[in-house]
Order: sequence, then structure tokens, then C-alpha cells
Amino acid sequence: SGIAEASDAAAILDQLGDSVDLILDGGPAHGGPASTIVDCTGPTPTILRAGAIPVTEVATVLDATGVERDLRDADAGAGE
Repeated sequence: SGIAEASDAAAILDQLGDSVDLILDGGPAHGGPASTIVDCTGPTPTILRAGAIPVTEVATVLDATGVERDLRDADAGAGE
């Protein structure tokens, strides 16, 4: 996007505003990989950006909750 990565929930809200329905605030980021972004607005979740939370962990949570998925790691291009 050309915008610096946000390091806390307030910065995310400043950058994205009303374009997101929910921001989970886990406290300030301490650097490292960018966040993993998952779009859950369609019939199946889609990884928009693979990041700090591996795709396999997202898949595990979705499986545990019974959510149908067909996730692909954007970096590796491999199906999960």
C-alpha cells in the first residue's frame, strides 16, 4: 500500500478506518514479521497477507471451529 506498517490498534484504525469491521487489539507490535491478514467476508476465508501467524495455525483454528477453508500460503503458493 506504500504506507508504513501499523504498530498498534490505533494506528491500524487511523490507516484503515471504516474499511474493516473488527480490529483485535493484542497490544503494541514489537517488530518482526507483519501481521497475517485473513478475509472472512466471503464463503471461505482467504489469506490476504501471510505474516507472523503461519497459515497452518489459521487452518488449525478454522478446522477446530468447523469453518470450511481452502487456504493458500501467499508466499509459498502451496495449498493447506
